[in-house]
Amino acid sequence: MRDFDEYNIPLGKMVGGKLEKSQRLEGKVTQITYAAPKDKSILEIFRNYELALKNAGFESLFSSKKSELGDNWLKQFLNATTRLSRSGQPDIDTRLADDFRYLAAKMKRAERDVYVALCVGTSWFQNFPVVQLDIIETKPM
Repeated sequence: MRDFDEYNIPLGKMVGGKLEKSQRLEGKVTQITYAAPKDKSILEIFRNYELALKNAGFESLFSSKKSELGDNWLKQFLNATTRLSRSGQPDIDTRLADDFRYLAAKMKRAERDVYVALCVGTSWFQNFPVVQLDIIETKPM
């Protein structure tokens, strides 16, 4: 978690080698990465988050899956902000490389807007889904 940083949230597909749409945000950035149970599918986890966010009052801004996003899209998500890494552990790009689904959502609040960027995926070397949840609470410096 960082109290103040920037985040370039992807809001579109790759078109002509560039991200179709994104939005630059500033504020508190929280990154949560975890391994999900291996008996849960990427779609099941994704749909649960999608429903929970909707029920909490979030508006979906963009949603898609790897096969629809275009080459190098994952790199745009991974470079949206500084990613924390642990020595000796595979980076998040390796953990999401095989297949994934993505969702960007926003909740308007009086004191500040809250954005969520969610990526749920897996890769060839693991038999469990990984969830990358980024929460951005906008605020001026």
